[in-house]
Amino acid sequence: MTKGGFNNTPGASFRRSPLVLRGRDAFGPVQSAGDLAGRSIRGGAISAIGQAIQLALQVGGAAALARLLTPRDFGLVAMVTAISAFGMILRDAGLSAATIQARTITQDQCAALFRINAIAGFLLGICLAAAAPAVARFYGHEELTWITVGLAIPLVVSGFATQHFALLQRHMRFGAVTIVHLGFYSSYWLAALVSAILGLGYWSLVIANGVAYLVWTALIFVFCRWVPVRPADGRAIVSHVRFGGHVLASGVVGYFASYADSILVGRFLGAGPLGLYSRAYNFVALPIAQMIQLVQRVGLPVLRLLVDESERYRTYQTRMTNLVATISLPLGLVCVLEGEFFIRVLLGDQWIEASSAFRLLGAVMLVRPIMATVELAQLSLGESRRYFIWTLVTSTTYVISFVAGLPWGITGVAGALAAAHFLLFLPAAVYCLARSPVRVRDFLHQLAVPLAVSSLAVAVALAFHAISGFGFAEQGLGVAIFLCVYLALSVARPSIRELAVHSVRGVRRRGSP
Repeated sequence: MTKGGFNNTPGASFRRSPLVLRGRDAFGPVQSAGDLAGRSIRGGAISAIGQAIQLALQVGGAAALARLLTPRDFGLVAMVTAISAFGMILRDAGLSAATIQARTITQDQCAALFRINAIAGFLLGICLAAAAPAVARFYGHEELTWITVGLAIPLVVSGFATQHFALLQRHMRFGAVTIVHLGFYSSYWLAALVSAILGLGYWSLVIANGVAYLVWTALIFVFCRWVPVRPADGRAIVSHVRFGGHVLASGVVGYFASYADSILVGRFLGAGPLGLYSRAYNFVALPIAQMIQLVQRVGLPVLRLLVDESERYRTYQTRMTNLVATISLPLGLVCVLEGEFFIRVLLGDQWIEASSAFRLLGAVMLVRPIMATVELAQLSLGESRRYFIWTLVTSTTYVISFVAGLPWGITGVAGALAAAHFLLFLPAAVYCLARSPVRVRDFLHQLAVPLAVSSLAVAVALAFHAISGFGFAEQGLGVAIFLCVYLALSVARPSIRELAVHSVRGVRRRGSP
């Protein structure tokens, strides 16, 4: 589940008119790198607010749904989701990233890329529906036949809006992008909860997915009223397709890193354990995905414009790393420390078997969002081939870890995944930053203060538990103490106060240059 005329005002606000595109050159260079600091802060603030609302919707919706459906219901849909996600990667074909990253792109070229995405989505949807009986036989559950057919529909629908959404991102229309994402998740959880209350079981998740993608597509068309023209000659998009091909290859390889655990758990441990694992994984993945989406949505367009200004590039990238670390480190540590408390509150006692996996997966949050900030450097510099190579390395490592951990059940798989992330953390910085203006030393320096502050907050929370114990109420107080100590120490940092002030001012003045 994740996803105006063109003017020279990136970070356009909610009140701007829809994106209407005319003329061959409307897709040319977006803007200079002149006032990127102000624009990125305003855009980042708008996106961050949207991400916070989105996270609240997802957490609240998932918590409510966990009390209406069983682990088996979630497990059955997760089995097919692991396959349909592959279709989504092939449908995009890396062409969204090609559109966003390109220095210039004409309307004719974009029309050609649109046609590729639309046709790919249609054909892949048909192929997935046709493969439904084979999917059911692979997992050994007859119910999966029609679940697979239902989850094939979003593939067809979303293909027609892929390029439109990429254009909104290219021109840094953060307000529009935020509304699109909020519409997607709001409609998903509303449809899921209504269907679950009506007693539709696992079909609630299938219906919700279809409704959400219909809303997603409709909202994109509202904000981007571009009508594709006659596509350009195939030779005109060779460079875009080549770039997209490397991104696609990275996505295909990355797919196995993201979904091999679900496939293995579903195939060898069954729907029930997969349901437990997927809920633990998803609750950890939610904030991770939000942070990575924010980094990509705001960071990639800005860094793309700063590639010729080494000092400004270095400053922006390192500050982005510092901000992400300031958020991800405390969240990861509190999940590791108080995992059982979060499972009881969010999912209920019937999901308590997922708490060990949740705590181990919480350790992934310590490093994965930070790794995303250095991986972004490769895309911003157009290094799609190196991006693919790195994705191949990480994905291979993750898949090996899943296989190694499988004999110990979902706890073993979760622990192996966390270990793999820590193993890859420093190599990620060395490899991904090698050709960028950012030095590894600069990157590591940005982690020192957030790590020190987080460690101090953990020490205070552990001291409290040493005195009071680890009962349910004590765990809740431990979470509160940890967060209060961390926030107090963070607010004391001048850089954080400055960022907060600029963000508030930026949102208030989002319509100004």
